[in-house]
Amino acid sequence: MNTRNPQKGFVLLEGLIAILIFSMAILGVVGMQATAITMGTESQYRADAAFLANQLLAQMWAHAGAGVYVNGSIITAQAASAAGIDVAHTAAAPNLYNYHCMTCTVAEANTVTNKTGDPEFVRWLLSIQGGFLPGVSDTTNSPDINVHCSTADGGASYPTCPAISATQVTVTLRWQRNNRAGTPQHQYQTLSSIEPN
Repeated sequence: MNTRNPQKGFVLLEGLIAILIFSMAILGVVGMQATAITMGTESQYRADAAFLANQLLAQMWAHAGAGVYVNGSIITAQAASAAGIDVAHTAAAPNLYNYHCMTCTVAEANTVTNKTGDPEFVRWLLSIQGGFLPGVSDTTNSPDINVHCSTADGGASYPTCPAISATQVTVTLRWQRNNRAGTPQHQYQTLSSIEPN
């Protein structure tokens, strides 16, 4: 008479199913951990971008009305005009236009016309390119600083602003993790109104 046990191997099958379920749970936890690390890194970059934008705005506030930079020194608007630098559009805040640049580069910031070699502005640009934000250089993901009239004056960009009591500044910072094709570009933008001292 045949007395084979029909349940033979069932424990092995249960063990394999348990290992499969456990493995899937572990993979889910590892995936969530990787996502949490990525999100933490992105939030750090966003916080760094906010810090850098506020640092530049504070620098602009401190210099509003102080004069213009020429070869690393602050001079009056009259002296800059005598040196051939166009400051007629900066009557209320003679050096704010020095910061105006779309796709700002260190080479542009070091020029003697308009940006006038402001050493603090150059240091600010170099700090961004030096690792604060990934994937930023003179050729990729460069910041934009748009200095424009207050909305009461029509919101036009310099140099068409009239003599105004306040100037609006939009700072846009961009970065890209790993700086390779297919990686999404991130952006932080802030708007501030600056009144001359």
